[in-house]
Parts: sequence; C-alpha cells; structure tokens
Amino acid sequence: MKTVLLLAGLIAASAGPATAQAYRDPLPWSGGVTAAPGYIADRQRLEMDRLRARADANRYEADRNRFESQLTIQDLRARRQPAPAAEPSVRILRSPEDERAAREAATARRETVQGQTAQIDTWLDRGDD
Repeated sequence: MKTVLLLAGLIAASAGPATAQAYRDPLPWSGGVTAAPGYIADRQRLEMDRLRARADANRYEADRNRFESQLTIQDLRARRQPAPAAEPSVRILRSPEDERAAREAATARRETVQGQTAQIDTWLDRGDD
C-alpha cells in the first residue's frame, strides 16, 4: 500500500511540470485565451495559404481580363471599315467650251454677290437724317 501511495505521489508530482509545458501562458494579444503550442503557427500557416490562394486568384483574373481585352481589340480592328479611297489628285480636264462656261458662271455669281453687298453697304452708309 505504501508503494502504491508513493507511486501515486510520484506520478502527481511529475504530472504538474508536464502539463505546464503542454500549454502556454495567455499571450497579451490573444485576449487571454490560452493557445496550444502549435495553434498560433498553424493559424499563421493557414492565413498565409489563404493569402497565397487569393493572390493566385487575383493574378488569374488579371491575366484573363488582359486576354479578353486583347481579343476585344482584335475583334474591333477586324470589324473596322476600310478607309475610303482617296480622291484623285489630278484634276479632270474639260473641253475649252466647258471651261469658258464655268468661268462665265463664276463671274456672274461674283458680280451678283458684289451687287448685293453694295446694296447692303449703301443702306448701312445712309445717314440718320
């Protein structure tokens, strides 16, 4: 019986320091919660894995958007209407009679405009009598 009590006492005495090493004191930033030895490291590892997965997803999304925008630009360029043909730079020649008729018509238009402008000038130059 004495041996059993001695053995129980030794187990109880050795169990105290062993349990004290298994759990840490509450950390100041943990709000007083006692954490298991590997809990904080596991939590940080999981958070880093989450952040890496989020960064990979963001990178994938950016690559996908870049690819889609390049496809859209290529599609718009393919749909673009071709530029209209340039006007001929060489003046089309007309016969001398057509040229004379065009000059006389231009002279008649110019004289008509000058006559109308002269009437306006005369009206503006009148005195307020």
